[in-house]
Amino acid sequence: VISKAVVEHELAAADVPRTVLGPTYFFDNALGGLDRIREGVLDLPLPPNLPLQQLARRDLGEFAAEVLLRPAAHVGQRIELAGDAPTPTGMAAALSHALGREVRHEQVPLEDIGNEDMLAMWRFLNGPGYRVDIDALHRAHPEIAWTRFADWARRAFAR
Repeated sequence: VISKAVVEHELAAADVPRTVLGPTYFFDNALGGLDRIREGVLDLPLPPNLPLQQLARRDLGEFAAEVLLRPAAHVGQRIELAGDAPTPTGMAAALSHALGREVRHEQVPLEDIGNEDMLAMWRFLNGPGYRVDIDALHRAHPEIAWTRFADWARRAFAR
């Protein structure tokens, strides 16, 4: 996170035309726990009803293509991107539907996270988290399909 801020600062100081895209948490991050999901458990260090703003990588790619095709409309902006904000309980329900069997959310204690970078991320997500106005973003950019977590899960776990 610090390195990203340094890069953005350097770009601003260089006074070069730029557009910065700030993706939120990716849906695909759930696949890091694929074996556990297949066992019926979604391990996340979040309370069950805390929304987690997320994005499909495909939506990031579509948005980046839009910026490249119409740079003048976006130059000088920092645009945070999110497609959906399901809770861990909602994510587990969507995964259950996609897999055809129950998946339950299990809240991993923060103190069980050994990697300092991961711990910092999960503290952020448990605290202020991302604050994208998802409805406004989607209204401003109807050219993007904006994938929902449930739709991503269905495609990710299609048989």
